[in-house]
Amino acid sequence: MTWATGTSISSSSVSVGHGGAASSARICRRRGVTLIEMIVIVIIIAVVSSAAVPAYSRVVRRVAFRQAVTEVADLLAWSRHQAATQGIPVTVRMDAQRDELSTDAAAPPGDQDVPVEMADKSVDARPPSARRVSLPEDVRIAEVRRLTEATGAGDAATDADTLVTFEDDGSCGGAGIQIVSRHGYTADLEVAAATGRVFVSMDGAQPDAL
Repeated sequence: MTWATGTSISSSSVSVGHGGAASSARICRRRGVTLIEMIVIVIIIAVVSSAAVPAYSRVVRRVAFRQAVTEVADLLAWSRHQAATQGIPVTVRMDAQRDELSTDAAAPPGDQDVPVEMADKSVDARPPSARRVSLPEDVRIAEVRRLTEATGAGDAATDADTLVTFEDDGSCGGAGIQIVSRHGYTADLEVAAATGRVFVSMDGAQPDAL
């Protein structure tokens, strides 16, 4: 009886010892797999980031370029509106050194048939305030063309300072303006001679009217 009991205790001890070693091995294996998984996750994140960051940068640059083109087109449309509503010529000029566009308008004409004493003092005879648009560093106006009403074709502008002049009825001589970015984006703005309306085409797409 005593021998059997001793044998039993010894077997139990051996069994417990093997079980502890197996458990430690499993823990070690779990730790090793977790470390490998972390390394794989870090690699995946690095790969995804390397692809996502350039794509995000391209989107940001494209949006900034579109915004710059829209500001130029809005300035042209505003100038046409002021010329038609105020009854005065409005000129859009370009300062190539400062990469800036600005408007220039004369004072609205007064009513010559009304004596000064009887003139309506509430009528503002001052010209509309000048507006300015500054282009970003990576955006510039590459070309300005004078368009002919008949064909829509034109030659390079001789007066580099003047982009277009809108008459008191909203019409103009017609102009084609190309805006480019050093990142490869292009936009073409066409100002119709008869109506003065502005059409914008981005990267060769169909032009949209403002």
